[in-house]
Formats: sequence, C-alpha cells, structure tokens
Amino acid sequence: MVTSRRQLSFYCDADTGLYLSLIESGIKTKVINRALRDFMQREALIDLDDSKHPTNFWNLPTSTKAQLLKELGGQGEGKADDHLWAIVQETTPQDFYQYAAKYLALHQLKFGKPYVMPRTQNQHEPIAAPTEASKPQVKLRKHFYERNLTASPPAQRSTVVVLDLRVENNNRHGRGRKRSLEAIDTIVFPHYEIKDLSDCKYEITFHHEDDADLDKQVYDLLRECQHFADLYNCSIEGTDAVEKGTDRSW
Repeated sequence: MVTSRRQLSFYCDADTGLYLSLIESGIKTKVINRALRDFMQREALIDLDDSKHPTNFWNLPTSTKAQLLKELGGQGEGKADDHLWAIVQETTPQDFYQYAAKYLALHQLKFGKPYVMPRTQNQHEPIAAPTEASKPQVKLRKHFYERNLTASPPAQRSTVVVLDLRVENNNRHGRGRKRSLEAIDTIVFPHYEIKDLSDCKYEITFHHEDDADLDKQVYDLLRECQHFADLYNCSIEGTDAVEKGTDRSW
C-alpha cells in the first residue's frame, strides 16, 4: 500500500524555529517525523473496559500487551481497522509494541475515542464465590489463562513434545524472521513449561487429560506462533511438533 505524502506548513516557536533553521534542509523532514512519532507513542491510550479511565499502553503489564496484539491481528471484535493497521505496518520498524502503541494513538484521533479492549466471557460473567463445603478444585491452564472448574479434577498425564520451530520470511526480501522469533520467545513461550535445546528446537511439557486435550494445547501453541509470524510477514510452514518417545506428531 502506498500512502500519499503531503507538505505541511506550521508556525514554530522561537526555539524550534531556530533549530530548524540551523539543521541541514535534507534532514528536516526526518526530524519532524521522528518528533511526531515520539508524540504518538506517548498518546497511546487504551480503554480496558473496566469502568476506569483510559490508561497509557506503556503502563500495561506484558500479558495485557500480548493480548492486545492478538486482538489487533485477529478477526474478532477487537480486530484492527484495516486502513490504520496497514499504515502502521508500513511506517513502523518491526517492533510489535510500537505497532500497538502507534495504532492506539491513530485510532483515538480517527474515531474520536480510545480503542476499547474486548472483554472475555470470564470478565462479563464473574463466578460466584463458593462455600467451603462445595468449593471446587481450580486448575489454572497455561494457555490463554483459562480456568477449569470441576468438582474433582480428572487424572493428568504429562507428555514432552519436541518442537522444531521453523520461521521463514514469506519472500526473499523480507526481514521479519528475527522479530517473529523475538515475539514468540517473549510473548508465547513464557506460558509453557519449555526447555530450549538449540537452533530453534524446544522440549515442551504438556499436562493433559486425554489425547483430545493434548491436541488442543499443541494446536493452540502452533496457532500463536503462526499469529506472531504473520505480524512480520513470515510463516511457520515446515514446523514439526513430535511427541517424545512416540511417532505422534502435529
């Protein structure tokens, strides 16, 4: 996508006017664009839909930043505006946090209000506190931070899956592979019991109830890896996930 360029005229204060008059004419555009981008980063506000005032993106915990990126790059309620998202990807260095921050600033100006973070079903339907006599067991799942409440937890099995992660650029001129791997390592892998072997190979321990549960967890992991590869115009085609000690693979 090619964006149109425009010439802007504006009144400078004395200090900025002097600065612009002293620097070389060839870098004035770069200086102004950089200053405006820095300002956009500071104006990145998000409404967490929690009855509180909008907060700055950079004050969010890492888990919330990661969830926001999933929403923006997904297809659900929180999907990014196509025009804004294309501009952000075209003009931003391949840094997933800067993608989100710039998008939030532009969204607020275009729509006249901060971006609202979609709420999960868990947030809309709070669970009533049970009595001690009927208190169920709570198992915290690593993927998507789900809660599974059962009267008595089913038997758990542990399985080690060897992941050979192959992230490749979608074209020979692409440069997103490194950023994709950084995003996966920073946002996805911390929520798994994982051992780094070497050369993008990992051993991941899954705790599962049955084969269907294991399938779901492994496919969820692969979908998350593909999501962050997509953000940087990459693919994980050719990635292998094999259960250790068996021939089972995904």
